[in-house]
Amino acid sequence: MCHTNDWCLAARIQHDEKRLANCDSVRYHTRMDVNARMDAKMTTNMSIDEMLMTIAEGQSNYTWQKLICFYGKRIGEMPAIKLNRRFSRTIGRAHFEEGIITLSTKVFQAYPRAVSEIIIPHEQAHFVAWRLFKDYGHQRPWKDVMIKLGLPPTATIDVEKY
Repeated sequence: MCHTNDWCLAARIQHDEKRLANCDSVRYHTRMDVNARMDAKMTTNMSIDEMLMTIAEGQSNYTWQKLICFYGKRIGEMPAIKLNRRFSRTIGRAHFEEGIITLSTKVFQAYPRAVSEIIIPHEQAHFVAWRLFKDYGHQRPWKDVMIKLGLPPTATIDVEKY
């Protein structure tokens, strides 16, 4: 039994890093590899929406592979990404029944790093928490998924920090 939260969190992160290091699918799809593939796809002929979708799909694939390493194939199919120009206050939303993550085009254009590195994994964590634990909010199962991803388990984010 853990007596301090900091010690528990550090021990869990260390255990998860060891598990992740042994996972072939993530070992061969490193963050640098994802960035290189996205850079290769992006050309001057692409529209802003096409570039955003390329970034989103690359990050989504990378994060989903990490989640498969932690939870196995039981997490199901990776949710699709969809951009929505009407979202202005909502940055992202997980639609469980449709298997879709909807992202704000406006916020994504303004803060691509925050959306790709925090919001997409945040929404994917909702899918894992829902599919495995029937948790659709920001409760303990969702927080555990976020911690496994090495991200802050908070419901809100200040995108201007990124």
